[in-house]
Amino acid sequence: MSPTATKISVTSTSGTFGSTLALSTSGGSGSGAVTYQVTSAGTAGCSVSGTTLSATAAGTCTVTATKAADTNYNSVASAATTVTFGKANQTITFTNPGTRERTSPFAVNPTASSGQPVSIASSTTSVCTTSGLNITMVATGTCTIVASQSGNGNYNAATDVSNSFTIQDTTAPTVSSTSISSSAGADNTYIAGDSIQVRVNFSE
Repeated sequence: MSPTATKISVTSTSGTFGSTLALSTSGGSGSGAVTYQVTSAGTAGCSVSGTTLSATAAGTCTVTATKAADTNYNSVASAATTVTFGKANQTITFTNPGTRERTSPFAVNPTASSGQPVSIASSTTSVCTTSGLNITMVATGTCTIVASQSGNGNYNAATDVSNSFTIQDTTAPTVSSTSISSSAGADNTYIAGDSIQVRVNFSE
């Protein structure tokens, strides 16, 4: 009769959503192959292929390892072991819009590595405001836009990304009206001390 193999334990118990986990064990006797089984898919939705454990969400599942018998030892199984898949980190990519001429609103397209939607907000509302992913240029000056992604059940919140850019207005003003007044006499003749005033009004 073959002796009972020593206890075997699953040692890989934590992973990160979006990445697979290589399963491993400690203990056990003999040369029998180790196989793994998901005993409960749990909130992580785990599945196993060979020694690779995958998850469809951040959460937990349970795994059992079995070491096969060989000529000297009986097979032995581990206890059902809880494996935790934590939330994944994410980053935001947000290209600086560069110097802009103050005209109509324009859109930006920041993205998150998670694929989750990114929101923007202005921290200089006297110069620019936001609606959705559109930026309205209120005045000339420095506009600062902050892009954010708050995370969800599978991803941690991303670090905010801030971009500042200059809003300028180089459009030549338009003459809207003119007026002329003078101190000339009724016969439109001038003498020393008379004056002519010209008023020109401009609009942007």
